[in-house]
Amino acid sequence: MADLPPNSVALYRICTEKSVLGFGRYRDLTVHDIIIMDASYIAYVYYSCTKVSFHKDILDLLKITPIQKPGKNLELFEAWKKEFKANLPFTEEERKHYHYMRRNAEKRKAAKKLERVERYENRTTNKGWLQSINHGHTKLK
Repeated sequence: MADLPPNSVALYRICTEKSVLGFGRYRDLTVHDIIIMDASYIAYVYYSCTKVSFHKDILDLLKITPIQKPGKNLELFEAWKKEFKANLPFTEEERKHYHYMRRNAEKRKAAKKLERVERYENRTTNKGWLQSINHGHTKLK
């Protein structure tokens, strides 16, 4: 790895299959899961986000034409999309399975959030508990 000056900023991020994007529609899923669910989203991110790139294995799997990064090229994305629609690497059943998994994960998150709210409503307020909220030790979420 090249030696970087101490105050340098990374120009872009290279994601692997285990990486989590952390933004957008699939912010909480790994790149591998997104490829199975909606491979065109990975291509869209690659061609439209200037500071995001993907490992060569992912680009080869999806047959994405590499571009100079940092940079973007939406014309290549439109061309890729027309070509890719005919050669989808995953079956419809596999994509539906991952959509099902994502929906269940969202339901679990919602249930946990509701549980936290119910615990907060049932809590008796006293001086020590309010003080811990003010000091940031207890979260209301």
